[in-house]
Amino acid sequence: MKPFLGSLSETIFEGLLDKLMQITLETTEAQKVIFIINESGKLLIEAMKLGGNPEVTVEQSIPVEDSKHLPLSVIHYIAKTHQPVILIDATTEPTFATDAYIQLHKPRSLLGTPILNKGQLIGILYLENSLTTGVFTPECLKALKLLIEQIFISLENARLYKELKAYSQEFHYKHKEILDVNKRLEIEIAERQQVELALRQSEERLQAILNNSITLIYIKDIKGQYLLVSRQFSALFPIDIEDILGKTDYDFLPHEIADILRANDKKVLTSGKALKAEEVVLQNDGLHTYISSKVPLYNADGVVYAVCGISTDITDRKQIEAQIRQFNETLEFQVAERTAQLEATNRELDSFSYSVSHDLRAPLRHIRGFANALKLQMEKHEVSAESQVAHYFKMIENSSQKMAHLIDGLLTLSRLGRGQLEKKPVNLATLVESAIALIQYQTSEVNRSIIFEVGDLPIVMGDAALLQQVLTNLIDNAVKFSRDRCPARIAIGTLQDRTIFVRDNGVGFDMEYADQLFGAFQRLHSEKEFEGTGIGLATVQRIIHRHGGKIWAESKLNVGTTFYFKLDSPAKE
Repeated sequence: MKPFLGSLSETIFEGLLDKLMQITLETTEAQKVIFIINESGKLLIEAMKLGGNPEVTVEQSIPVEDSKHLPLSVIHYIAKTHQPVILIDATTEPTFATDAYIQLHKPRSLLGTPILNKGQLIGILYLENSLTTGVFTPECLKALKLLIEQIFISLENARLYKELKAYSQEFHYKHKEILDVNKRLEIEIAERQQVELALRQSEERLQAILNNSITLIYIKDIKGQYLLVSRQFSALFPIDIEDILGKTDYDFLPHEIADILRANDKKVLTSGKALKAEEVVLQNDGLHTYISSKVPLYNADGVVYAVCGISTDITDRKQIEAQIRQFNETLEFQVAERTAQLEATNRELDSFSYSVSHDLRAPLRHIRGFANALKLQMEKHEVSAESQVAHYFKMIENSSQKMAHLIDGLLTLSRLGRGQLEKKPVNLATLVESAIALIQYQTSEVNRSIIFEVGDLPIVMGDAALLQQVLTNLIDNAVKFSRDRCPARIAIGTLQDRTIFVRDNGVGFDMEYADQLFGAFQRLHSEKEFEGTGIGLATVQRIIHRHGGKIWAESKLNVGTTFYFKLDSPAKE
């Protein structure tokens, strides 16, 4: 590739090479990218970049045979066949599995693609992922080829622009010489012939460059007439190159498009400064968008006499940008629509909460009140209540209390999703101490033997009141389901990845029903065995989710249960 670049400076080459390597790492899952050049039939490693390392390692043209960083059989195959290679799992691919590098390092996914120019091998781009199989796909290869083509075009444009400017300056000097020769025509005919020959050779070299360029290159005089064009013109417009020379844009483009092109040319001519702009041109297959770089050309007297332009077709890129904009607009509409739906749902929840709070509580109070009044009336008239009647009163009392607890739990669930979190650093150890103190007070009368084992607990970012409810519910749950153990052992601590756990040695549950564990009003044990409303764990899960975390449980019947939860992010130390 270096011989192909000719006089292009090392700074430009290294900059574009670094860009190629960086974009390749960013757009693929490669852990290693190696750039190889073909210099006179020898394959040399020019640069290597590893994932996580921002710097490109320049290898100073090391022969591939002397490197320990790549499989030689894959590289030689690509160099010989000019075909890309994609290995889903290099260790199982029979064609290359015997390669010494693959046997030693056992890379998983490999991709190698040749870099060609007019059928000639210029270099090879090699990508590797040593952890995962199937990383590189034909779509990935297609994207890499497009990236290589773009970088190649940038290299070509930089080289062409430099040579074009050099030859343009040479053109001016020769032109001045011709003017001087015309003044001394009778006595300097021999010198004039030499100058004309040199000028013709210069123009031929320039035209050769123009004819091999895939971009539009042109020179217009101050009247807008074409003095020179690249062969690419005839491929894009229904007109021969010879017919373009001496013509203006108005001769083969719509008037409104030609006006815009002429206005940009005038800016360069009047300001004497370079201009970069997007220009739309009508071609055989429709409108195309070009990014044009235009510079003024000066004659020997320092007067601007022409505009030189290089225009690159970016129609495909503009179409992709338009599709992205349309997608973003659609996404914004969907987000707005979803937001409206959520707002409507919140309003419905508010209405439901009000209904539960007022419409359901009032009948419940009436039931309990009239039942108590009836009981007092019977006692007032000394009516001896049968044991069955007393049982009925007890059932009414207990059922009313249970219904009240269910309503409270339902309201708690509905409110958790709407309130604003007051996130701040929270010491979980302090919350655990409060929860244990409350539970010890509640169980003090039943004389239970409970051993609490509290390990190191972190400081996290969260809502202190809600996290207190989480820990209180989980610890209370552990105490309740281990009440048949003597002693009951409740452990609270932290794993290495900052996951919090609450473990008990209670009755446990069958993991087959674990998906029902956090559902509202879902119970894995009968109410006769263990009291409760079935709201507690649903409340805990909703609080953890609101903190951006997750919660799960592991259990074994008659051995115990462990609840794990992890919050979104820790507090800054």
